[in-house]
This record gives sequence, structure tokens and C-alpha cells, in this order.
Amino acid sequence: MTNRRTFIKTSALLSAGILAAPNLFAYDKKYIGLQLYTVRDYMTKDPAATLAQVVQIGYTSVEGATYTGNELFYGMDAKAFGSLLKQNGLIMPSSHYRLGEELVNGASQKGTILNDWNKAVDDAASVGLKYMVCAYLADTERGSLDHFKKVAEDLSKAGETCKKAGIQLCYHNHDFEFIQQNGKYPYEPY
Repeated sequence: MTNRRTFIKTSALLSAGILAAPNLFAYDKKYIGLQLYTVRDYMTKDPAATLAQVVQIGYTSVEGATYTGNELFYGMDAKAFGSLLKQNGLIMPSSHYRLGEELVNGASQKGTILNDWNKAVDDAASVGLKYMVCAYLADTERGSLDHFKKVAEDLSKAGETCKKAGIQLCYHNHDFEFIQQNGKYPYEPY
């Protein structure tokens, strides 16, 4: 049980610790980020006004999510979108991309790891991305352990292209990578 004396000693030690190491409780307000997926409907209607609001709220960094399919950032080419970010004092260190096996209306999507990846990487570099994130594998892009092995090979190849541009390829996992098949997880080496 805590008595008054113990409480005062503990409080004094905690206060001394905070005074001795203020950086432990500080954070750099310079980079507070927002995933633009959370405001995707607004970005579709009016990206300029939405980004202005994002800045007004206090964000300084954003993560993109719409390049796959049309090879545009929220309806704009890389140069125009990069300029809009700069006008608003925003940086976009990362953006989401897709693998590209999934067909949409019977057609392959552009700007994916498997389709027109070099252009996607060039556009990402021109906007200032440091990270390109494979955000999700559609149901049709998942399969047997052998298929996951092929996906890993595709990601490795895409990562080499990114590396040449000074960008790191990342993978955003979900729950399905942790479902065993024949006693193995898709993440396990083969």
C-alpha cells in the first residue's frame, strides 16, 4: 500500500527524472503525418483544398494511396502533385502501391509492382518519396506457398528497382500472411 511518504518520494524521483531527461517526453512536431486514405473522398473531389485543410489542422507530412491504376497522384501527374505538396509545405515520404496481379474490369492495373513499375518509381522519386509500400494483396493475389514465394521474388525484384532510385520498398502485412498452409506460414523461408 502506498502511504504519503512513499508517494512523495516516488513523485520527487519521477519529477527529477523528467527534469533530467526532458527529451524522453518531447516529440518533434516538425513531422506529424496523415495517411491520405483517411480523407480519400475529399482528395478525390478537391485535392488542393483538402491538403490546405490538412496543413491548417497541423499536419506536415502525408502518405499517399491512389497511384495504382491510373499512374496519377489524386488525379495529377507527379510534377503537379509534387508542386501542390510544396505549395502547402508538405512532404510525402511514402505512398501505397499494389502488386498488380489483380484485374480490374478485366484489365491489368498500371503503376503496380508488376505493371509499369519503372514509371511508378520514377514518379515516386520526383515527388520525393523515400518509401514505396506494397499495401495489400487482393484475394486473387494470394494462394499456395509456392505463389507466396513468387510474390516474394516479385517484391525483391521491385525492391532492386527502388534501391537504384534511392527508395526503399516496404510491405504492409495483414492477417492472411499469418495463416499456416501445410504447417508453414507464407513468411517462412522455403
